[in-house]
Amino acid sequence: MSTIVRSTKASGGTAFASGTTILAAEVNTDFNTIYADYNGNVSAPNLASNAVTEAKILDGAVTINKLAANSVNSGKIVDLSIVVGDLAVGAGTNNSIQTSGGGVPVIDGTEAVDMTVTLTTPRGGKVLLMGTFSGTMVSSGAAPATEVTIRIRKTSLAGAILAEQRASVASTDTATQHPWSITVHATVTQDVTVYVLTTQRTSGTGTVTATTSEASTLEFA
Repeated sequence: MSTIVRSTKASGGTAFASGTTILAAEVNTDFNTIYADYNGNVSAPNLASNAVTEAKILDGAVTINKLAANSVNSGKIVDLSIVVGDLAVGAGTNNSIQTSGGGVPVIDGTEAVDMTVTLTTPRGGKVLLMGTFSGTMVSSGAAPATEVTIRIRKTSLAGAILAEQRASVASTDTATQHPWSITVHATVTQDVTVYVLTTQRTSGTGTVTATTSEASTLEFA
């Protein structure tokens, strides 16, 4: 019910006036109004603001319909309580790192940084790296065979190798840019990783130079 009011008395007004006869019917009407309101009919207008405490709410009684949209924030969720079953399919997101400017040309037998990125692995979690690297190799000598290597290192060129993959490239002349492609993946728990490109001539003569293309990408999830 809404806010209740007393009934009008025979003497006028809603209160009993001095020197008038108090009628039983008028008293009963006031009391019946109160009883009717409080016997299972207490409504919001009759509750003071901030009047309901935790102890007055039955355990397990609050349902989803009682929660306003966007009403639960991170501070109200117990740490480490969200499990896989609570996540919708496709709820996770991937991030993509892409080389710029075609990468750094790498001359035979050397190693150079192709791209770097900082990964955040909170609470000791793992990050899956999935890379597709491609580019071209050109030679200044006669029919060399070359290995192109993509390495995933921790922190710097001197850091530990977390993963590596090689591709062999054969050259028949000194003018053609010969394509190469490498797929590499790794599961890491470190935060900072460096991606490097190396070349190594395995036969023939001359100098070989490999360059990554702008289409080379590395995704992490």
